[in-house]
Amino acid sequence: MADYLNREEFLNMSHESLLTKRGRLLKQEERELEGRRQSQLNLQNHWQLAKKRNKALLEDIKHSQSVFRERIERPYSSDLVTLKEQYWAMVERELPGWKAEVKSARGDTLSPRPR
Repeated sequence: MADYLNREEFLNMSHESLLTKRGRLLKQEERELEGRRQSQLNLQNHWQLAKKRNKALLEDIKHSQSVFRERIERPYSSDLVTLKEQYWAMVERELPGWKAEVKSARGDTLSPRPR
């Protein structure tokens, strides 16, 4: 009978040990599962933020394209036209002087040099 009691005590201790290990493993699994859930939530939040950012960037690009299209289609302002005319008039006035300076600096005509 003592063998049965020893055996019963051994089995009870083994059972308690197994229950303790089971409890630890269950808690560990719960922590890992919660970590995965948290990772999924973080990933989902990052995905939503990236989606919003990309949408805002696309809207900015579309707005910039429309602004550029408007500027291209818009006729030149009178100030720009005047400035352009003044520039070309100055170039026409100064061109003979520039040609003479280049000619005197090179010591020959404006024709390309032979190689």
